[in-house]
Parts: sequence; C-alpha cells; structure tokens
Amino acid sequence: MILTSNAREGTSKNDIDVTCLVRGTSKNDIDFTCLVTATSKNDIDVTFHVRGTSKNELTVTCLVRGTMGTSKNDIDFTCLVTATRKNDIDVTCLMSGTSENDIDFTCLVTATTTSKNDIDVTCLVRGISKNDIDVTCLVRGTSKNFIDFTCLLTATSKNDTDVTCLVRGTSKNDIDFTCLVTATSKNDIDVTCLMRGTSKNDTDFTCLVTATTTSKNDIDFKCLVRETSKNDIDVTCLVRGTSKNDIDFTCLVTATSKNDIDVTFHVRGTSKNFIDFTCLLTATSKNDTDVTCLVRGTSKNDIDFTCLVTATTTSKNDIDFKCLVRETSKNDIDVTCLVRGTSKNDIDFTCLVTATSKNDIDVTCLVRGTSKNDIDFTCIVMGTSKNDIDVTCYVRGTSKNDIDFTCLVTATSKNDIEVTCLLRGTS
Repeated sequence: MILTSNAREGTSKNDIDVTCLVRGTSKNDIDFTCLVTATSKNDIDVTFHVRGTSKNELTVTCLVRGTMGTSKNDIDFTCLVTATRKNDIDVTCLMSGTSENDIDFTCLVTATTTSKNDIDVTCLVRGISKNDIDVTCLVRGTSKNFIDFTCLLTATSKNDTDVTCLVRGTSKNDIDFTCLVTATSKNDIDVTCLMRGTSKNDTDFTCLVTATTTSKNDIDFKCLVRETSKNDIDVTCLVRGTSKNDIDFTCLVTATSKNDIDVTFHVRGTSKNFIDFTCLLTATSKNDTDVTCLVRGTSKNDIDFTCLVTATTTSKNDIDFKCLVRETSKNDIDVTCLVRGTSKNDIDFTCLVTATSKNDIDVTCLVRGTSKNDIDFTCIVMGTSKNDIDVTCYVRGTSKNDIDFTCLVTATSKNDIEVTCLLRGTS
C-alpha cells in the first residue's frame, strides 16, 4: 500500500506556487490525497500530477478549498491524473476559488481498468471572480464495469465564463454522465458538453445548465452526444438561459441502441435580443425511440427554433416524437420541425406550437413516416401576430395499417394568414 498525503497552508502577499508530483506502482491499494489551503494578494498556482499503476484500488483526491482560493490576482488549478489498475479507480477534484482576477481550472483524467471494476470521476468547482472564469474537464475512461462521471460547476463572474466538459467512455456495463453548470456573469457565458460513450449496458447522459448574464452579452450552449449501447440510452439536456443579448442553444445527439432510446430537450430562454434553438437527433434502435423537445422562449427580437429528428427502429416497437414550443417575441418567430421515422410498429408525431409576435410568424412541420402499423400525425398551431402568419404542414406517410392526420391552426393577425396542409398517405 502506498499512502501519499500532502497538506499545504500558505499565506502570502505575493505569489503562491504549489506542485504535487506523484508516481506510484503497487500490487495493492494506492491512495493519493492533496490538500491545499492558500491565501494570497497575488497569484496562486496549484498543480497536481498523479500517475498510478495498481492491481487493486486506486484513489486520488485533490482538495483546494476553505480560504485556500482567495486571491486578488489569478488562480490557476490543474489536476492531471493518469491511472491504470485492475480494480476500482476513484478520482475526486474539489476546488473553491475567490479571485479579483482570472480563475482557470483544468481537470484531465485518463483512467483504464482491466478487471470488472468501476471508474468514478467527480469534479466539483466553485469559482467567484471579478474577471474571467475558465473551467475544463477532460475525462477518458475504459472499464469492464461501471463508469460514473459527475461534474458540478458553480461560477460567478463579472466577466466571461467558459465551461468545457469533454468525456469519452468505454464500458461493458453502465455509463452515467452528469454535468451540472450554474453560471452567473455580467459578460459572455459559453458552455460546451462533448460526450462519446460505448456501452454494452445502459448509458445515461444528463446535462443541466442554468446561465444568467446581467449585461448586454451572449449565452452560447452546445451539447454534443454520441452514444452506442446494447441496452437503454437516456439523454437529458435541460437549459435555462437569461440574457440581455443573444442566446444560442445547439444540441446534437447521435444514438445507436439495441434497446430503448429516450431523448429529452428542455430549453427555457429569456433574451432582449436573438434566440436560436437547434436540436439535431439521429437515433437507431431495435426497440422504442422517444423524443421530447420542450422550448419556451421570450425575446424582444427574432426567435428561431429548429428541431431535426431522424429515427429508425428495426424491431416491432414504437417511435414517439413530441415537439412543444411556446414563443413570445416582438419580432419574427420561425419554427421548423423536420422528422423522418421508420418503424415496424406505431409512429406518433405531435407538434404543439404557441407563438405570440408583433411581427411575422412562420411555422413549418415536415414529417416523413414509414410504418407497418399505425401512423398518427398531430400538428397544433396557435399564432397571434400583428403581421403575417404562415403555417405549413407537409406529411408523407406509408403504413400497412391506419394513418391519422390532424392539423389544427388557430391564427389571429392584422395582416396575411396563410395555412398550407399537404398530405400524401399510402395505407
């Protein structure tokens, strides 16, 4: 057993530099613990480098907390972990920092277990800065058993906030990814979540983002997910954004499963300028595919919502697609829903759009469905505008059983209203 413990407490009016370099090889347990408490009126730099090889458990804990992260200048925290073992790997990075200048946090973890055991990675970051905050979490994990990744980020800045979570996981059992971001900034907020997972069992991906900018700057959110699983895949993206300027949300999901696929997008945006929502989903499953897009937007300028879904089930199961949009804008509102579905069983498509605008409203629903059983299409649009309202519902359906198509449009306008419903059905 190797036990390495480093406790550092420092108070300085100048720079504080702390470096922990650990290399360990053991046939038994390896425990690494680094505790740093620092107070400085100048820079604070903390670096943890850990390389461990063990046939048993490997535990790495990096704690930067208490009054440790209090500086009137920059705070840089870097945790680099490379772990190879035949048993469990546990990595925990805890950082609390308060600075009048920049805060940079980087956590790089490469973990490989060759036995039937777990990988647990937890990154907890709390940063308060009068300047920029940059948080980067990069995790690569290979395990024959469970992989659990948890990133909890709370950032408060008077300037830019950048958060990047990059995760690549390969497991013969479950993979759980959780990324929770709460950001408050007077300037730009950029959040990027990139995840690639391959699992023979369940894959759960959860990205929860709450972003608030109090100045006239932007919020950019990107969620990119690529999943391959022989069992269930669950993807949940929950975003709440408040900005006095632009809000851009982009969600790209590619999922392949021999069992169920559940994808849920929940977006709430409030902006005094533009709001752009883009959801792109490609799903291939031998079982059920459920897609839910819930969007609520309030903007004094344009709102653009695009939901593109391509779903294919190769077994005798269902495809359920729900697109719920509620928009309020003083300018244009554009809503586009494009769905392509192929199923040996039922296909259900539901689009509910409620739009209120002082300018144009354009709603386009394009659906192509092929089913050996029932196909149900429901498009409900409620539009209130002082200018033009254009609604287009275009459906092509091929079914060996029933086809039900419902298009309900309630529109109020002081100008033109155009409604086009095109249906081509073979049953």
